[in-house]
Amino acid sequence: MSIYKLKSDITNYSCFIEDYPKGQESIMGLSRDNWWKPFGVNYTPVKLEVSADDLGRKNLGFDFSGMLSPFFVLSELALNSLDDILLPRGEVLSVITESKKRNIMAITQPMLYRIA
Repeated sequence: MSIYKLKSDITNYSCFIEDYPKGQESIMGLSRDNWWKPFGVNYTPVKLEVSADDLGRKNLGFDFSGMLSPFFVLSELALNSLDDILLPRGEVLSVITESKKRNIMAITQPMLYRIA
């Protein structure tokens, strides 16, 4: 059995955070209200923003962002490398972001979602 530890490096790389209007619930809140079950056809894409790293730069050279845990933002490489582990534990979701090469996986069991 293999165990993987996914870790964000917010010192050297940016991360994604959710941008939701005042009065609207976050994706985490919506998932909690849904008892962490898959969204299915009831899902509306969320908007994500890139935050700066500790040095004030917006650097997208990372494969994993865990700032929205249990929703994880993954590069295509990370998702393709771990899809056999992640896909059975979550739901692939689309998100709105400036970076077209990122995916989000949300944990519905609580485990993972992909945003394209």
